[in-house]
Amino acid sequence: MVTRKDVAEKAKVSPAVVSRVLNNSGYVAEEKRKRVLKVVKELGYSPNPVAVSLKNNRTKQILYFVKDLSNNYFREMYKGMAEYAARKNYIFMLAGYLEPDDLPMIMMDGMLFPTEDQVRKSIVDTLTVPYVAAGYGLPDADNETTTVYVDTRKAIDLGLEHLREQGHRKIAYACPSRKGLSDTRFRRFIEDCGFQPDTPYVLGSEEEMDSYHDVNHFELGIVAARQFLDSNLDATAILCFNDDMAIGLMSHLQKEGIRIPEELSVVGIDGLSEGNYTSPPLTSVSLEMDQHGRECARVLIGMIEGREKLEPVTITPRLIVRDSTWAV
Repeated sequence: MVTRKDVAEKAKVSPAVVSRVLNNSGYVAEEKRKRVLKVVKELGYSPNPVAVSLKNNRTKQILYFVKDLSNNYFREMYKGMAEYAARKNYIFMLAGYLEPDDLPMIMMDGMLFPTEDQVRKSIVDTLTVPYVAAGYGLPDADNETTTVYVDTRKAIDLGLEHLREQGHRKIAYACPSRKGLSDTRFRRFIEDCGFQPDTPYVLGSEEEMDSYHDVNHFELGIVAARQFLDSNLDATAILCFNDDMAIGLMSHLQKEGIRIPEELSVVGIDGLSEGNYTSPPLTSVSLEMDQHGRECARVLIGMIEGREKLEPVTITPRLIVRDSTWAV
């Protein structure tokens, strides 16, 4: 194995000069610099990453603790955070299952949680590195975790506004659970439409759910579609919790002979690229997933590098109009 001492001997300089060249620190005469770099290339020398980490107390690795890799939102977030991290010479590692005893064995500089409900006290109390969570709704002043939010309340507003502009007045909402009183999207729909939580215009499972992130949203869309048909609801449009639910809902309703958008308009929330390929293409409110991921990475890397505290930016949703909605 080639060492810095080998490079120094062949380049006829001291090991300290080799270190200054490789670390780009301190003055080195240009002729010596070129000679060292030439020898490094000839010998195929590369620093031992573990040794470098120990010396610098920095691994350039961040752990993304995401339990549900089947979740399209989390995958799109990962693309954004990995792209930003690469520009800063960091990489993201993935972990789906983690216990506090695992943490001392993981070489990392920081940790990122895709949801606030995954920030378990037993884990963060063990952490000795900075961490950031992705949040959904509006910033909470009482939240002690550094959180990057996407404004899901605004997403509901954009979806309802679009449908109302098209003349829809009776609009239903399809969500994972009708018990979802704590969910910001659920609350915003109820508030905006002036309904009570048990209104028949809210479609979804009757089961209590600890989290909306470890469930099959496509199947829950089918549950909402069946509820819609069984109740003979007079809604002319349905706003869905996310795109996966919207796609499941549309597929079942179309099998049952409902024409979309001629008989029923459907809007999703997320802005998944898959919405381009449904039939008809799905109108959706984009939560700017890749931007959400980039912002999480930006804030976390700033914390890791000890810069002045960066205030997270709240991500603003954007309406994408496709063909699953039309005017009545």
